[in-house]
Amino acid sequence: MQRCGRMSFRLRCSAAPGLPSFSFFENPIDLKALSLKPKDSDVEAVILCPDQGVKNIYLSVAVAKDRHHDFLCYIISCKDVTRQKQAQAALAIQQTRYKKLAREYQRLAYYDPLTGLYNRRRFFDKLKGFESAYATTQFDFAVLFMDLDNFKAANDHYGHQFGDTLLTVGASKLQAHTRGTDCLARIGGDEFCLLLPFRNTAALDHRISDIRAEFDKSFLMDGKAYVLGISIGYAIYSQAKDIPHLMQLADEAMYRDKARKLHHQSE
Repeated sequence: MQRCGRMSFRLRCSAAPGLPSFSFFENPIDLKALSLKPKDSDVEAVILCPDQGVKNIYLSVAVAKDRHHDFLCYIISCKDVTRQKQAQAALAIQQTRYKKLAREYQRLAYYDPLTGLYNRRRFFDKLKGFESAYATTQFDFAVLFMDLDNFKAANDHYGHQFGDTLLTVGASKLQAHTRGTDCLARIGGDEFCLLLPFRNTAALDHRISDIRAEFDKSFLMDGKAYVLGISIGYAIYSQAKDIPHLMQLADEAMYRDKARKLHHQSE
């Protein structure tokens, strides 16, 4: 190995003279194959340096011939790109961190941390998307406004941990009846909204009946069985003036459903 090669990669002089140049590479190098490559096609390799670990290099190989055009030797040209590779690796690590942070910020911005459902902001983003689609396609949609029955009393009596369990159980029951085109969100407290395409009243009533049946099923917690009630009201976009009016109609229908159940319980 020439002195310039030893200086560039800081090899001990005693290590270089007795070994062929390619013995310093981490993986075997096929010099003949490299010599047949085009001149502008460098190959990336790793060279082992006794004093400083490893170096990343780009190398190209040319064949030297004598005046009779017979093979004389290989001429290896190397470029040390260790710093560039280290910078690229550091940049990749930073990019991974930034992507992770971006995903976390998105989760905090659009998802409810307790239930994993969409939050209020994301729900209204989706609602505006449905509204825009309606303007061009006339595909109608509905909003189900839902509220857990007796949640505040249970939360106050048994504690917030019990209340959180009720919310997660309620979210799971609703998710079991949510389809791919729907948007389910917790919009605050014990209130949930389901945004879904509207085809006809019979189909919508069937969906609501399925949800009620799901909530009639008891669930176990700490060895005890509980039933989580839910009140549901809905409104259809084509029957509302705008989004605020749509939400108002659904909210009012939900409270009528809650009042109806309270009336039956008092009889």
